[in-house]
Amino acid sequence: MWSRRRFLLGTTAVGSILATSRLGAGAQGACPPFAVEGIFDLGFQGTLRSIHFAPERGAVPVLCLAALLPRASFRASILAESDRARAFSALTDLARRQHACVAINGGFFNVDRFTPEGLLVIDGKTVSHTRSDFSGAVSIDRMGALFVVRASEVRHPEFAVQGRPLLVSPGGKMGMRSDDGHRTERSFVAQSGDVVIAAVTSPVTLYHLADVLVEYPDAFGLARIDAALNLSGSATTGFYGRLPDGTEVIRHPSWPNRDVLLFSAPAYTQPSAIYN
Repeated sequence: MWSRRRFLLGTTAVGSILATSRLGAGAQGACPPFAVEGIFDLGFQGTLRSIHFAPERGAVPVLCLAALLPRASFRASILAESDRARAFSALTDLARRQHACVAINGGFFNVDRFTPEGLLVIDGKTVSHTRSDFSGAVSIDRMGALFVVRASEVRHPEFAVQGRPLLVSPGGKMGMRSDDGHRTERSFVAQSGDVVIAAVTSPVTLYHLADVLVEYPDAFGLARIDAALNLSGSATTGFYGRLPDGTEVIRHPSWPNRDVLLFSAPAYTQPSAIYN
């Protein structure tokens, strides 16, 4: 279960705060658009931000944990776990095994058969083929550079996974046209220039999430969001971050993950755990 105290446990308790600020993008008032609770060093010019956005409904803010990763400093990859029994801990297990700095849950899958839905490419091999009703994809080239693209624009990737919907269409335009009112935990990948964002949130509608990405990129310290793609989310929502001192920030999923998106950098230190 998400709560502000539990959500911030992995950030306010880690001890290596670079900055803690109350940043509001709008005028003074009881409900500013957002507040940045903390900014933490991930090494190699990467940062981890703890943000809460103004409540979508009622008095509870939308909480967001976002890793900002320069594309040139981190090598992205995707790994799969086909064994359902091991998939409950796949996110943290694979992240630790690969010495990843950041990991989040990946694409959608069939719950009964435990098979991926939509395009999934790992090490240049197609595990699952493209679905026409999945609008976007994460595409990673042989150098480990990640791009958020339309599904039709994926060309010979080393790794790729489809998602839906495009929260922000390539070019920076709002990707959502209506709000179905469904609130659940979300995970997404976005890009802004040469920076990639890997993030998870507390329950929020897709429309509201897309809106804050378009309207308040400054919450992430950016001028604008160029593209953003929704991943499997809901009970699969999970986040792993490892700070330069080895401390881990973990938001555990409550459901297995069929594949995991990882970001790695050259340095590695033995981790010590903080669980969220």
